[in-house]
Parts: sequence; C-alpha cells; structure tokens
Amino acid sequence: MANVIDTSGNIFNSKAEAIVVTVNCVGFMGKGMALECAIRYPDVEKPSKQLCTNGNITVGEVEWVLLPGGSFLVLFPTKQDYKHPSKYQFIESGLVSLVTDCTSRGLQSIAVPRLGAELGGLDWTRVQRMITDAFSKTEMDLELWSFGSDELDPVIEALGHALVSNPAEATRAAGVSLVQVEALSRFIEGNTLSSLTDLLRVPGIGKTTVCKLVHWLHEAAANPQSTLFDI
Repeated sequence: MANVIDTSGNIFNSKAEAIVVTVNCVGFMGKGMALECAIRYPDVEKPSKQLCTNGNITVGEVEWVLLPGGSFLVLFPTKQDYKHPSKYQFIESGLVSLVTDCTSRGLQSIAVPRLGAELGGLDWTRVQRMITDAFSKTEMDLELWSFGSDELDPVIEALGHALVSNPAEATRAAGVSLVQVEALSRFIEGNTLSSLTDLLRVPGIGKTTVCKLVHWLHEAAANPQSTLFDI
C-alpha cells in the first residue's frame, strides 16, 4: 500500500523522484501549474508544444521529462483544450498510464497535485480517491499537494540575491532593462513569494522576462535547464 502524504506549498519544491504537472493537449502553458512549470523550466514549453502538434501528448498518456539531477517532470493531460473543463475519465485513464510507468521505472516517490480539481473544475474529494486507489497496490511515497505557502520559494530567493549582487550581468545575460531588474529586486525583497508566477505582478514584467532571468540564474549556477523528453 502506498504511503500517502498530504502536504501544501509549491509542489515544485518537492524532493520526490517525479513531480506531476497538469497540462492540456494543445500545448498552452499560460495559467496555473502549467504556467509555473513553463517559467521554472524554460526549456520545457517549446518541445512540449511540438509534442502536442505531433499528437504525442494525448489524454490517457503521460509524458516524462528528465531534469538535471535525475528527477522527472511528468506531464499529465487533464483536458483536451485549455478552454474546456477537465473530465474524470481523463484522470482515470491518465492514472493508469502514470502508475504503470512509475512501476516500470522503479520509482519510490512521486508528487501529485489536485489533478483537474483547480482550474479544471473537478471535485477534489473524488479525484483524491481516484489517485489513492490507483496507487494502492504500490509501495511508493505518494505526496498529494495542494497549493498554498507562506514560505519564500528558494528559486525566487536565489534570483533575488543574484539580481542584487550583479544587476548589470542580469541585464546583459537576460536581455532585460536595469529598471526591470531593480523593480523585481524591490518586489522580491518586500514580499514573501511562493511561486515564480508571483513575479508577473510586477508592472512591466511578463512571462518572457521571468523565463530569461530564470534561465540566466540556472546558467550562473552551472545548472542549465536542458531537458530530455523521454518519448
């Protein structure tokens, strides 16, 4: 029987071997968890869109992304199009694929969000039962995550330090203005931010800017966000 662990915060800070990310089948990563993923891992969005175009990301199947360090992101389609609601049958069929893959890969831990129960409109109590039932015959640590945290995200903390210590390099490497860098620095210093999407609240700061800065941050740490889609 799986060891079920209920927790809250930013799922991307989980230490599990795999983190499940809810996506759609058209490659749009502009809201919710998918948006956070696109910003946090700038090299994931473009190839995932291509996979959608090629028909490789479909309901009932999950797509594995290998990250530096050996952990995984698992792209889990909960809806066909981002404009449409999620469906319980999509969750059920996707869970079959997820558990099968986890077993074949020999994973011991996984972090799973509220599949389809946030922007997708499904009932979390029912979805939670579906998830625990699907993993019931495994011996895995099953982390069930709900979003909500008063703790500063470690990536944002590192970015804030980098912007303050070397603003000129940030403007050069990321192609952003010094005004943007200073605005972000002040915003990070004055707030407890739990997700990278919080940075989009800064006037004049958009998704592209944050993605560039995160990419620069990882390159500066000698940890480029290259990914391997395990097709």
